[in-house]
Amino acid sequence: MNDIFARSPLVLAGPFGSGKSELAIALALQARARRDDKVILVDMDLVTPFFRSREAADALADVGVRVVYPSHVPVGVDLPVLPPAVVEAIELAPVTIVDVGGGTMGSRVMGGLSTPIASRGGMLLAVINPYRPMSGTPRAIAGTIADLSRDLRLPVDGVLANPNLGASTKPEHVMEGMEIVREGAQLADVPIVAMGIGEHLMEGGEFPRWSDVLAGTAHRVCVERTLWPEWERPGNGDSREVYRGF
Repeated sequence: MNDIFARSPLVLAGPFGSGKSELAIALALQARARRDDKVILVDMDLVTPFFRSREAADALADVGVRVVYPSHVPVGVDLPVLPPAVVEAIELAPVTIVDVGGGTMGSRVMGGLSTPIASRGGMLLAVINPYRPMSGTPRAIAGTIADLSRDLRLPVDGVLANPNLGASTKPEHVMEGMEIVREGAQLADVPIVAMGIGEHLMEGGEFPRWSDVLAGTAHRVCVERTLWPEWERPGNGDSREVYRGF
């Protein structure tokens, strides 16, 4: 798999806290930098009030990435009505990155779009961070992959490994986490097609020494923290100050 953006939409799904939103933003930026096509990021997080892709919408718009998302789901509503912009992005846009969001609501909504996603030849990636709850063992990872495929009514095409402990991540954490993810992916019979790398590790010059651990991983995503809760956000709440791109 030489070009992760050759198939659209590129759907990222995984448990709460696996890093889907940061990875979706990073991938959207990569796609915009490498391709002349229109890039749309679809934020399908209907539950979590923080760490949503839409929080970076202004900064992404500055570099030509459009962010679309459903409105808030009122209490008592089973499934939201998707705005035309979301449906169009999934069915027609040249390059679409979809952040499914944690929980079952986003997965159920995306499951309803499984037919157009499959007909377009879209790709479903399971985002796995082995340092998060329910993903810490190979067996748990294989179970997560099976659950995602069932809920989204699509086969999981690959794993986007994201082994990290946030800003505290060291190279050994990545290497140990990758071994757990690799074993889980093997149990599920799904390839690891991409991996997230913290920008602070890239800057530290450690990345080249991981080549043996990363063997077979076709695409690497440099991740800079972009999403912050309001009470921690640098720059007096202006998210543009923490976005620098690639």
